[in-house]
Amino acid sequence: MRCPIYPLEDLDILTAEHADRPVVNRCTKDLGDESVTAEIHHFQILTQEGDCIEAHIIKLEKAFGNMQSLKLGSIRRMKMVDVSC
Repeated sequence: MRCPIYPLEDLDILTAEHADRPVVNRCTKDLGDESVTAEIHHFQILTQEGDCIEAHIIKLEKAFGNMQSLKLGSIRRMKMVDVSC
């Protein structure tokens, strides 16, 4: 038996931020399957962590770009000085 492949849009309802989270939680509880409840919780935590890491990467990329710009300015100023021995 093959595992189903879910489109990302379908998985969005399982995220902790989704407006229908209370409905999902109630339906999950009604299933009475602890492994499903645990897996949904795990998915929510991983999604939150992924979002946090993505935000951090964006912040680091911006900082790296600023640092590279400052470095280029320093190189240009050193060329203007043209220290020849």
